[in-house]
Amino acid sequence: MIAIAHFIAISFYIGAAALAATPFARPVGAPVRGVIALLATGVLMHAVALVAFARSMGAVPLAGLGPALSFAGFVLAATLLTVELLAQEVSLTLVAAPLAALPTTFANLIGLTPAAEPPGVRGIWLFAHIALSFLGIAAFATAAAAGMMYLIERRELKSRRFGAIFRFFPPLATLDRVNHLAAITGWLGLTLGVVLAGAYSIAYREMNLPQLMWGTGAWIAVSGIAVGRVIGGWQARRAAVYSSVTFIAVLVLYVRWAVKDAPEAEARRKESTDRGSFPAIFRGPLLRTTLFASLLATGVQGGYYGLFTWLPTYLKTARGLSVIGTGGYLFFLITGAFVGYICGGYVTDRLGRKKTFVLFAVLSALLIVAYTAIPAGANTAILFLGFPLGFCASAIFSGFGSYLAELYPSHLRGTGQGFTYNFGRGVGALFPAGIGFAAQSMGVGGAVIFAAAAYGIAVLALLGLPETVGRELG
Repeated sequence: MIAIAHFIAISFYIGAAALAATPFARPVGAPVRGVIALLATGVLMHAVALVAFARSMGAVPLAGLGPALSFAGFVLAATLLTVELLAQEVSLTLVAAPLAALPTTFANLIGLTPAAEPPGVRGIWLFAHIALSFLGIAAFATAAAAGMMYLIERRELKSRRFGAIFRFFPPLATLDRVNHLAAITGWLGLTLGVVLAGAYSIAYREMNLPQLMWGTGAWIAVSGIAVGRVIGGWQARRAAVYSSVTFIAVLVLYVRWAVKDAPEAEARRKESTDRGSFPAIFRGPLLRTTLFASLLATGVQGGYYGLFTWLPTYLKTARGLSVIGTGGYLFFLITGAFVGYICGGYVTDRLGRKKTFVLFAVLSALLIVAYTAIPAGANTAILFLGFPLGFCASAIFSGFGSYLAELYPSHLRGTGQGFTYNFGRGVGALFPAGIGFAAQSMGVGGAVIFAAAAYGIAVLALLGLPETVGRELG
């Protein structure tokens, strides 16, 4: 019951965001009542899940990481619903509804396991601190979402592009007002939450210093917006930039504080005398590994960037499709890419790393050639060929992170993986430029063949790299 209700709530949050995005697909306004109805249903089912959890576990859904994350998603969704009902504008749903779905999803993935709940006044005190803090964070997120949308719409207006964003987003004044009110609400909630947390720590001599520091940092960030707007007279753009940047910084700090290595990894790191360094990945046998892994990353990413950068232009110029007409073709391509990302990992574990890379690299190259060689007038074949092309071009990435990590010892794993992948990203980004230059003489259809050649580079690079499937990481 609890898991099913959570799943339904998450589905309705995503559905509300998708429905709110309809103006991007066709020139109509977003169905306000439909979006609010989906969002309200999601909030209702989320409340049912939390009530069912409280009844079955005999504890409020605040103690424990999983229940707390679910409650955070609920508070954010409820705050969003309140704002949308008052404003009768559903554009914030596009940003904030996925934000509500994200912690709820993580809560169910890690498990809704309650922690011990303090009794009596102490429990009420802790409950009030957590609830107010979540309310403040939810309001802060709303201010940040309104700020991001303000900046996007302002840029569109300055460039005089009156497309879907202009039709869909509310007026700049409305977004500025939401940012202002949400910032004040966030400041009030976090102020009370932080004060209660500090007093609780002093009264019961229990202090989680990293958590208290993160909460204080979030309070300082939202206080800056509130003070700037009320006392400093900040204009809308300055408040939008500040709220967006500081909220992202608060999220990054939370991830840094909350995500920890496994105890076994921590113990090995303390016992090991090896320390990572950048020059070490270019010494001894690791030099060969680094060179060929960089070449592999260059080929895979060069092929991907070359294909997906120039494909819309190819469909428009070589196939005579309009900008709107390319949508269906790109839909098949992107759908195939999504399925490819999911399935590629299973194939990598089944066949092994190198065989999977060779398989998808060769198939991607062949499909690129076939895609551009189909004669004019056979656009239906182009349409359906987009799915396997997107599938193969994206499935090759699923095992990339694990393979690069397995090539290096533990003390150099992050350094080696980060360098080789990003070296490939940087050099691979030159392939779209090369295709652009070549298209002047060969046409886009002929020049895209260089993307297929990039996959050939990836296959050659694998000749110098070992198979790592089943390797024990040390």
